[in-house]
Amino acid sequence: MLRSLYGGLILPAELKSNSETILTAACEYGFNKLKSEAEVWYMKSLELTVENVIDVFLKADGNNCVILREASKK
Repeated sequence: MLRSLYGGLILPAELKSNSETILTAACEYGFNKLKSEAEVWYMKSLELTVENVIDVFLKADGNNCVILREASKK
């Protein structure tokens, strides 16, 4: 996250393996570009099921993650 803050790139492998954590932190600290990237990677790694769709929707709604929220509504 600090790498992103100082203008560096976060490696795709890091985003892939830590997307949920990075998404939460980026939302909390207002790093919108990082939030968008992490949201996309989180969606790629996430398998929506009947058991987790409510939790995913609440996380998306609480963090204003439009892509994630729309995916969990379907």
